[in-house]
Amino acid sequence: MSKIEFLNFGKLNVDYSEEIVDRLRLVIQRGRYILGEEVEQFEEEFSRYCQVNHCVGVGNGYDAIRLAIDAIDLRAGDEIIVPAHTYIATWLPAISRGLRIVPVDANSVDYLVDTDKLLDRISSKTRAVIFVHLYGRSAVNEQAYKLLKERNIYIIETPHKRMVQLPTTEIRSDHTAT
Repeated sequence: MSKIEFLNFGKLNVDYSEEIVDRLRLVIQRGRYILGEEVEQFEEEFSRYCQVNHCVGVGNGYDAIRLAIDAIDLRAGDEIIVPAHTYIATWLPAISRGLRIVPVDANSVDYLVDTDKLLDRISSKTRAVIFVHLYGRSAVNEQAYKLLKERNIYIIETPHKRMVQLPTTEIRSDHTAT
């Protein structure tokens, strides 16, 4: 029986490996592992790339979601729709803020949020939706994005090699760039 390869990050990163190792070596030589010049440079370059005024590098997806929740001023009791198929760090920032979690099942094709089920779960108390991009696929489709925007429901997209994004203010973070 042959093995089916799922994702090979070694192959994906082979073109960048020399640059990555050089940058890691520089960080190690400087001994500054938190914040520092590299993070400032990343934030500036990423802001320009995304055509936004600000970028804040964070250490992980939990921190990115927590910052997004704080930035849009969600308060205890507000509803936030979250995928059922995700890592616990997607839910924890909402739980820590006292938000009411409304889980939505994944579809059976790509295991991302089932858009029809998501749209059925929206209520008058829904203030935000967290989408988790997995397996190189975007969890947000045009239909959901348009409807959520029309209803002034915030969209928080988790990193997983992606960014966190809000419709009025953008907070982008790539948790792989710590």
